[in-house]
Amino acid sequence: MMLQQQGINLLHIATKWRKEGIVDELLNTNRWLARSLDSQQSSPLHIAAEEGWLEIAKKLSSFAPETCGWRNCQSMNPIHVAAMNGRVEILEELLPINCLAARERVYRGQTVLHLCVEYRQLGALKFLVGKLGDLVEAEDEDGETVLHWAVRSNQLEMIKYLAEGKTIIKNTMNSMGKTALKILQESPRDTTTNNYSEIETILLSLPDESEHELLKMSDTTMMVVVLIATVAFQATLSPPGGFWQDDSPTHKAGKAVMASTHPTKYQEFVAANMAAIVSSLIILFFMTTGLLSKFLLIRIFAYCAMVLSLIFIVTSYNISVTVIAPDKGTQPVLLRLIWIVVVIVMVIVMIMAFILGTSTKNEYSLVTNATPSIVESCATGPTVCFPGLWLVSITTDSYKVSENSLKVQSGIPISFDLKIKIKIVVCGCSDSDMGEGAVICRARCYRVTCDYTLQMRFWKF
Repeated sequence: MMLQQQGINLLHIATKWRKEGIVDELLNTNRWLARSLDSQQSSPLHIAAEEGWLEIAKKLSSFAPETCGWRNCQSMNPIHVAAMNGRVEILEELLPINCLAARERVYRGQTVLHLCVEYRQLGALKFLVGKLGDLVEAEDEDGETVLHWAVRSNQLEMIKYLAEGKTIIKNTMNSMGKTALKILQESPRDTTTNNYSEIETILLSLPDESEHELLKMSDTTMMVVVLIATVAFQATLSPPGGFWQDDSPTHKAGKAVMASTHPTKYQEFVAANMAAIVSSLIILFFMTTGLLSKFLLIRIFAYCAMVLSLIFIVTSYNISVTVIAPDKGTQPVLLRLIWIVVVIVMVIVMIMAFILGTSTKNEYSLVTNATPSIVESCATGPTVCFPGLWLVSITTDSYKVSENSLKVQSGIPISFDLKIKIKIVVCGCSDSDMGEGAVICRARCYRVTCDYTLQMRFWKF
């Protein structure tokens, strides 16, 4: 009667006491017993995971694999139970059956890795980090990662292991604004183990957020750089217009058509693609040698090379479009204007991205004071101009920088308000604007006016 009140059946008891023969007989007689729950909402698989009975766990999971994700009254599934008891062999068996169950959170948003740290199960932690490495950065409801937990409980070996992975950020703060180092400094000194200085040294050696982001972005950056180099290489081998298929007095078979019809633009096209390839190879060299993570100057140089490679690719694309587009009216002028605006925007955005990325914390906003306008205006008199020659003028009418500083609890923010008004004027003549043999035309001019206020706030700790 007492067993019935507790919801325990013979399979629960046989599993608890590792009676494999009885477990086999019960499962063969009534396979639904594997899905039965006791008063704690624990299935027989929960019990096998807690005790570490591997063979019984295999049989139970084969009869009822869905129980791998069932939660007991403590909101734990069998994978959680195995982790908190250090049953690595059970984890090896259950994880392939239901990997998503290992990612489920328990009370207060803790992950399975938090449980390993809480119950001091280093072996289970090592196994799970190898399978679910992204959970190392996961935070609970208090904003604390496994590193916060390990430091608070003074677990030196776990801290050493987590530091070896280089995926932990030393300045990650919890909801109270405390880093792992701050928690260590506020905790009472352990005079028996004397781990304070060693843990402090490990925490100080961890990468900060900017270094961590650099490591995370390395694979993506390499993929982008390789893509740019591939596009530039392919564009050089497949120029706009293709290749001549026959020989004639003016050209030879296999030569680029663009080299004969637009020799100047072809030279610019090849030079832009070559520069893009060289810039990409420079970045690849720095990434493969590991110099990016060691020297700030090299990171700045590589960042400039990335900006140049993108600009050269855009330039190559603009030349291609200009060559294959029909030369009618103002179209070449507009294409050149669009190219100039795109390049300027790219440079500004990338410079700002680099500046903002170097601060530990930042806020910024862009306020449009006036809608950007493009106005066509013709020169008042004849202007000496040749086809394909464009004159570009960029002027800054006004700018204003205001600086304010405000001391706060987490650091000192420095705010800047940058107000700038830019005018871009592009003048030139297209082939259709000029008669045959003419060297003087009334140039078409376009004026772009931009008026913005960029508000930035940087936190320096």
